[in-house]
Amino acid sequence: MIRKCVGSGSFLNLLVALIVVIGFAAVARVDLQNYPAEETPVYLIHAVAPGMPADYIDEKVRKPLEQAIRQLGEFEHLSTLSRDGQAELTVQRSTPFPGDYGQRLDKKLAEIAPALPGGRESVRWEQVPYGDRQIAYLLLQGNDLQTAWDAAAHTVRETLQQIPGVARVELEQGAVQQRVEVLLQPAKLKQYGLTPEEVSEQLQRQHATARIGEIGTDDEKTSLQWTSQPNSPQEWGNSLIATREGYVALKQIAIVQDKRASRGETVSLYQGEPFVGVRVYAEEHGQEPKIRNAVRTAVDLLNEQANGTFRLIRFPDEQLALASTLQNAFWLVGLAVSCAAFCVGWRFRQLAAGLLFGGAVGLALLALLGGIWLGGIAINIATLGALLFFAVWFVGAGTALFHQLTQLADWNLDAIAARVKRTLQAMLLALVIVFLLVFIAVYSDWLSVTDRATLLPALPLFGWGALSMIIVYGVILPAYCHKWLSKAPIPRAVRPVSRWAQHQKQRWSALMRKGYLPYVVSLSASLLLSFFFQPFVTVDPFLQLDTHEMHIRLPMIKGSSLDQAIAAERQAEQQLRQIKEIQELQANVSKELIRFEVRFKDRYDWEQSKPQLEKTIEQTLRQIPGTDPYELAIDGQTGSIEFTVKGPALQTTGELANQVLAYLQNLRWVDKQDREIITDERISTQSSDVPAIQFRPKREMLARYQISEEEIRDQLAFYLQEQQIGDLLWNGSIVPVIAKFPEMAREHPEQVKKFLIRTAEGTVPLAELAEAELGPPPAEFMREDGLYVMKVSAQLSEPSRRDTLSYYLPYQFRQEGRIPPGYTIQTADETEKEQQEEADQADWPTRLTVTAIACLIALSLGSAFGFKVRHVLLGLLLLPVLSGAVILALLALYRPYNLMAFYGVLASCGLILQQALPWMDSAARRTLNRLEQRVFSHAPATIGLLGSVLLGLFPMAMGMGQSGDYSASFAAALGSGVILAGWCLLVLLPALLGKEEQRAAAVDPSAAAEFRRWLRTEWSNYLVKRRDRAKQADKLDSLPSLAQSEQSGRVCRELTEDDFRPLSRDS
Repeated sequence: MIRKCVGSGSFLNLLVALIVVIGFAAVARVDLQNYPAEETPVYLIHAVAPGMPADYIDEKVRKPLEQAIRQLGEFEHLSTLSRDGQAELTVQRSTPFPGDYGQRLDKKLAEIAPALPGGRESVRWEQVPYGDRQIAYLLLQGNDLQTAWDAAAHTVRETLQQIPGVARVELEQGAVQQRVEVLLQPAKLKQYGLTPEEVSEQLQRQHATARIGEIGTDDEKTSLQWTSQPNSPQEWGNSLIATREGYVALKQIAIVQDKRASRGETVSLYQGEPFVGVRVYAEEHGQEPKIRNAVRTAVDLLNEQANGTFRLIRFPDEQLALASTLQNAFWLVGLAVSCAAFCVGWRFRQLAAGLLFGGAVGLALLALLGGIWLGGIAINIATLGALLFFAVWFVGAGTALFHQLTQLADWNLDAIAARVKRTLQAMLLALVIVFLLVFIAVYSDWLSVTDRATLLPALPLFGWGALSMIIVYGVILPAYCHKWLSKAPIPRAVRPVSRWAQHQKQRWSALMRKGYLPYVVSLSASLLLSFFFQPFVTVDPFLQLDTHEMHIRLPMIKGSSLDQAIAAERQAEQQLRQIKEIQELQANVSKELIRFEVRFKDRYDWEQSKPQLEKTIEQTLRQIPGTDPYELAIDGQTGSIEFTVKGPALQTTGELANQVLAYLQNLRWVDKQDREIITDERISTQSSDVPAIQFRPKREMLARYQISEEEIRDQLAFYLQEQQIGDLLWNGSIVPVIAKFPEMAREHPEQVKKFLIRTAEGTVPLAELAEAELGPPPAEFMREDGLYVMKVSAQLSEPSRRDTLSYYLPYQFRQEGRIPPGYTIQTADETEKEQQEEADQADWPTRLTVTAIACLIALSLGSAFGFKVRHVLLGLLLLPVLSGAVILALLALYRPYNLMAFYGVLASCGLILQQALPWMDSAARRTLNRLEQRVFSHAPATIGLLGSVLLGLFPMAMGMGQSGDYSASFAAALGSGVILAGWCLLVLLPALLGKEEQRAAAVDPSAAAEFRRWLRTEWSNYLVKRRDRAKQADKLDSLPSLAQSEQSGRVCRELTEDDFRPLSRDS
């Protein structure tokens, strides 16, 4: 193939041009997405049965659904939640492969849905996606809220929607009210004998537009319509309502409130000022970084054109991780290729060699991108790590190939082709081994199922990467090398210039003569470091990008107003912004709660650890006046104590949880101010702590007043819920008109009893038709993996008492024998520990089997390619040495182990195998040279490659760019692997190889031949003996049996006394 390419220069140039064109087309058109289009192996099932209580839902809906899912199998975790009117089930599969599980689940649900209380249409399911296509979150502030809302609804939305690639633009509701409220007056309704239902129905009927006919001839027809649609709130107030005393104006029985452009019940604040949130989403296919840049340009243009009337602010979010990683990848490739190309050019003493090296890496990357584009693969967070792996791989492949070319004695086409073919086989074998490492991760339980599923989208890249390497490094590069380069000069032996250098070289040689000792020490140290420090490394889900954000809930004290909440938020925000680690924050404020969304700087810029940062934020927010510091929650973690009760039976689990609740309620711990330490005890079976009032109909009264239960419920809905009775056209938009009963008239149960209900006998109070009684709050029941789960919590004003109570309560219950067999009471720490133990449970038979299969495949392929089995085995033995260095690097740089760190480890393994296998193969053919000489000749290329990669990793390791922390884990893992790769390639591998060569040389060839001859002789003897035994058995089978011989011979008589007498002499 190489000879044909050299002979046909036009074909070679055409092939290069084709790769370049397809590659640049891929750069411009390949899909760049933040999250993969594939979905997680987690399924959500929703079932509804309106009007059914939680216990009925648990028995009649949840139970058959759970049984059906268990019949399907293939699940790892199954959790359920039953509440009034609905049930939710979450299924996490035990395998990352999608298969036909969705089809079988849909078929199974369709079979059992008709038997459920809600019917066939009551059940639906969905597969959880990895993320949405949001590309920007904008904060719009104006001179006032109405100005900001108008600008967002018209100017900003219309401008952003015109950008190519933008699918939709959504505005956050709630900041500005756009409505007209009709507030009904209870006293007036009672005076005129009206109910809210009657008023709403009359207004809806009379404000409808109706066609009443036509006039004119055929050519000049005119349609006539009747409409009484009001054009202003004042006209709404003049609407007529029919009563028993005649018609009255709406304003006589209700207050019409114009709330257009008024502040909503919740306000979003940024730097203490309200804003309107704008979310921009990209289309399903497109390049998100390019669309984001277009949005950024449009935002700058809108800010210029606003002339101070409004201001758009880009709020940082996790969607920048993709763009930041691409930027760091560019720096990695650019710096590494430049440095390695310089080393190659210096070794050949030819500028063309460096240019060819850089061109080959670029051409291989373009070929890979072209294959990705032609294969319909999107570049996202799940596949970007594999792309970075191949960027490093191609740099190493070029270095290994050019180094092998420097060893050629004759610079001719046949020698180049033979050396390239052998080197390419070694690198293909190394790539297959790396792929087998991914195979081990996917098919065993080293990773969680969700994390294993994130590896699947990148698997096709290994095929395209291998094909790109074969085309570029196996065909194009050798042809151009023969055409443009000449033989590399033989490097002269350079003696060390100093005694220190001579001493270091001698120490290096001495280490290589230690045999197995350096490897055993290195492996032992690495495994010990892994064992002791691995628990301290932060492990993130592979596609978790929100490591830079924190969600805080700060409740207000009861009775606070919205203005007081805004004042508290401004004070809290002012103090939070003084914390150096916080980059940006915004808040959503209501009169009950303040919610903060905090974005942090990159970890490299932090001055304190995450636990210290959380403690600083907690101490800061506990000092805000007007707030409830005991209800403060940071990322869902509150100051409360929580006990989890688990058991197989609902009733027994509930009784045990109620005992725990009663125990907490009976504790009377007080602080120095004589205030109770334990407050707000609650149980998770209550979906809220609001008491429930149950109304039971009086059957005889319903018959007397000729009214049904359904009619009563419908009329009550008009008292308790808002009703849209019309709309109003204002500023080109539709403003809803809402009728509502005043909240002050429905705060207490006694007020509800006085609601007027229209019957055939007139209006009567609700108390005459139904009796009220106090009932339990709405309930909900949770199940996890076949066990009911109930959580009992309480607030502690002194967090120091938490550990005491966490230990004492379960201990007391166990001592008193109040926990039945099969039931447990756990604290939050114990629950987390149990979940961690479940996650750490290892299926060692599967792990060992999959690993053994992968090793067998690698050794078999190595033998098929003509490599010595011990060379492949030595390469595999070097890989475990990396574990300790990677863990130390992640821990020292405070980087999490995520998907990018996983690919960083793969890249480290790839570099070691890629350089080790070709070197061992070529070193085996140069047996006349001493091992040290072979290592010294290979060392400059290895050091140049590793130094080039380290230089390219520097910007990524420093977390350059916004959201650069995600890709920094790749640099931490690969950087430590590169450093240790030098030790493996220059010390451990030569020591192991030298020891193996000595052991092979110590074996006498004649003794080996004699041993093989002895084995053949023994095997032949065994076969002969086995054949003789078979013949003997057949011969015995052919002889007559004992019974047959007795029948054919004489008949023996019975024995007598004479037979036992001694024989005479004569006889």
